[in-house]
Amino acid sequence: MSLSISDIQSSIYNAIDLISTRTNIFYYPNAPRPQLPYNSVQFLTMAKALNDSPLWDKDNAVYKYLGFREITYTLNCYGQGSFDEAIKLQIAMQTQAFRDKLKETAPLSLLRMTEPNDLTALNIDGFEERVTFDFVIYAAVENLTTESDVGYFDTTGEITLI
Repeated sequence: MSLSISDIQSSIYNAIDLISTRTNIFYYPNAPRPQLPYNSVQFLTMAKALNDSPLWDKDNAVYKYLGFREITYTLNCYGQGSFDEAIKLQIAMQTQAFRDKLKETAPLSLLRMTEPNDLTALNIDGFEERVTFDFVIYAAVENLTTESDVGYFDTTGEITLI
């Protein structure tokens, strides 16, 4: 895989930071929480390999590989006005400015989003407003940088039949 998860996360963080005025973080279990309100992005899953394409590079006599994956993240909004923030983010994530920022560092594209879900919960201080939605990124995780020399011949020797 030529595209690292850290490159993908960097692109996502920069794109979300462009469209949100809140503090934006990546979710890590047991990490300190920033002051409310804030948003967190969490990696959920990467789809299995589908239709990866080996392409023959005749100039170098090797196969080069091209592969795409769907990567699912969840975006959580915490604190007062979280439902409004989630709706604002979903609208902004469909703009060209967001898409351009997303693919600035890595070859990524926003594929789809789920509807916002209200997960408001009771904590020590009372109710904390929480809203979440998932979004799916389409990423070129392998972009012709992995090569495989499978052997190449342009002539054959004599075959003797018995």
